Amino acid sequence: MNGQPWTPKGFNGTANLSINVDFGFNEGVFGISSYRILNSNDKSYFGIGIKDSLNFISIPSSIDLSSNSVFVLSYSNNNCSTDYYDPNILRAGKLTITKFDKVNRIIAGIFNATLSKTGCTETFIITEGRFDMKY
Repeated sequence: MNGQPWTPKGFNGTANLSINVDFGFNEGVFGISSYRILNSNDKSYFGIGIKDSLNFISIPSSIDLSSNSVFVLSYSNNNCSTDYYDPNILRAGKLTITKFDKVNRIIAGIFNATLSKTGCTETFIITEGRFDMKY
């Protein structure tokens, strides 16, 4: 995140990294949410997900993360929130699902993104993002 490693950390009562996969909703959806709490003044949250059609993708599958896409991408810290439902967020980037194993219940991928919002003092730049998770 902005040139620094970012991994989930801390505990706010729920797991700091979670995944949700539902093949029955909107032809297949998945979402990953995570947070990083270093102290009360340094908290950040990250989410990424596919809102529909997971059942029909071919692997590997690259997905545009622009504002007009059907995918969720959000990041928030103590200074700014780029919630996925906010129409004022500018999003760019790509998510590539590299593995989708329904038998062993594993989904993996890589991503990069840029998020900005009028009124925020910083632009969030995500490089070399990756996930490899059991669902």
